[in-house]
Amino acid sequence: MKHFLTIILLFFMVSANSLATNADLFSIDEIAMEAQLSELTELESLVTSSPDLTFDEVASTLDFELEAHSYALMASKFTLDDMEWGPFLWGFLCCPVGLFVVVLDDSSTKNEKLSYWIGVGANVVLSGITNGIVFAVR
Repeated sequence: MKHFLTIILLFFMVSANSLATNADLFSIDEIAMEAQLSELTELESLVTSSPDLTFDEVASTLDFELEAHSYALMASKFTLDDMEWGPFLWGFLCCPVGLFVVVLDDSSTKNEKLSYWIGVGANVVLSGITNGIVFAVR
């Protein structure tokens, strides 16, 4: 009983010392926010004025650097033709061992690693569905 009361007292003391006012929680520095969003505003006005520009034309027009790797990530489309079925099965059937065999192996390609993670995701989804059905039947 003493431990219970001590824990309750400790929680009360911690919560009493960690109060914040609404003014502290919701203060916004609009000048700093506008300065941070100025590049985005410039990009938006350029794209809305001429929507038929390519990425390279937009990048050469602006006076700040766009991140090309994020564009490359959006442009890469992973299809079933790119699927590596061996790593997919490692992820689907034996996740822990597949982590060492596929993901941590330096010779694995990007498609093999992505296929492994797709297999892990498929395993999690199917396990969740079957476990839900099993527990619903009980």
